[in-house]
Amino acid sequence: MHFLGLAVLFFVANAIFSADEREAITVDVPTQEYLVAQQQELLLRQMTEEEETQAVEDFIDEEILVREARKRGYENSSRIRRLLIQNMRFFMTNDIPDPTESDLRTYFDANIERFETKPSVTYEHAFFSNPDTVAPNTLDALHAGTDHRSIGDTNPMTARLTRTSERQIVANFGREQAPAILSIRDDQWHGPFTSVNGVHFLRVAERHPGARPSFEAAQNWLSQEWRLNKSREIVEQEMTRMRENYRIEVLQPEAE
Repeated sequence: MHFLGLAVLFFVANAIFSADEREAITVDVPTQEYLVAQQQELLLRQMTEEEETQAVEDFIDEEILVREARKRGYENSSRIRRLLIQNMRFFMTNDIPDPTESDLRTYFDANIERFETKPSVTYEHAFFSNPDTVAPNTLDALHAGTDHRSIGDTNPMTARLTRTSERQIVANFGREQAPAILSIRDDQWHGPFTSVNGVHFLRVAERHPGARPSFEAAQNWLSQEWRLNKSREIVEQEMTRMRENYRIEVLQPEAE
């Protein structure tokens, strides 16, 4: 009995302390730094801690998809990482049935904000590519009625910024200049505002409130949105299942 008891304890201890034999995916610190830097270049801003974590998680998902694709024999069709990932996502979601009208209405009601037209503003715009050519009295001249299309480097393409969203303002003028532009409430000329392209003067010409479409008006793109959402759900479920087959390690920077 003693020997039997010791054997059981040994078996349990071995099961607990033995090394995890699952295939390992290790994301080292340089890789994490590269992923964050790459994403920040696309966003044109610093990422939040949550976004940095998500970038690493997305990389892990892609690595799993590449390895799973190779296990299923797709490696011979192409050795390109991106193509392998796309192949795996396709094979995971190629059997999605056509949505019924009930499916579409349910999705539309639950995601109405995705189909809303966001508020936007149309600006009249005067532009100088060279900051040194901006006369000190430019703003006064605009207030006095000078045709903004006749000054600086303004041309028919740049004289009017039509239906510009908040996101576009941030992208075009940067996060430092955007708040001042977005806070304009009157119809007077404001500026100068600087960007990587030069110097700008703006006047609100028209405000466009957001609008909520009817189900019928949204039907042209609703089916596609439903399919995309269904694909994401299937991929997320499959990724959760496949992650169980891997031992994932995200290494932390060494404390200085």
